Amino acid sequence: MKKKRLFIILPVCVVLVAIIMFAIFIIKSNRNPVIYGEFPLNKKDEQFLFGTWKVDKLLGFTYIREDDKTEYPTGQKIIGDEIIITKDKLSTMGLINYERYQKKEDNPEYFFYAIYNDPYFFLTSNRIDIDEGVQEWGIKSSDRIRILFNPGTFCFTFIVVNDEKLIFLMESSFFELVKERDF
Repeated sequence: MKKKRLFIILPVCVVLVAIIMFAIFIIKSNRNPVIYGEFPLNKKDEQFLFGTWKVDKLLGFTYIREDDKTEYPTGQKIIGDEIIITKDKLSTMGLINYERYQKKEDNPEYFFYAIYNDPYFFLTSNRIDIDEGVQEWGIKSSDRIRILFNPGTFCFTFIVVNDEKLIFLMESSFFELVKERDF
């Protein structure tokens, strides 16, 4: 009698486990790769973002349009230049070789307008090879990428990776920034 129950219970348990695993797979595969909206900065975001940043290295390029001012294949000459991000000011006056990019915005309105739950979707939507994103940028499949709203008339984008890395998109060139000072 006990063996008979075991033969009935065991297959039922195996089927239930298979159904649960299939449901988890469906839920994970159906998660939205990007969410758009207006997402305010929290204290952790401010702690990460606010400070003086130095342009450290060129990461690569997205699709370059004919009217783009990207200096391919070297990118703009901004390595070593500074960008200041504080609660009260966003300044790119430290981009010394490019007067057209030298901007200062007082009391900027900061918020994230896109959250990429799938970093590979971010890479491919910006026409960046996934292998390049993994090897050169250090992007992992578990990374969360958020795009910071461009206040004022700024012509570039800040990309936050897990509150650990800040990427600066200027025209079609991606640069990695390194924090020099906190504010």
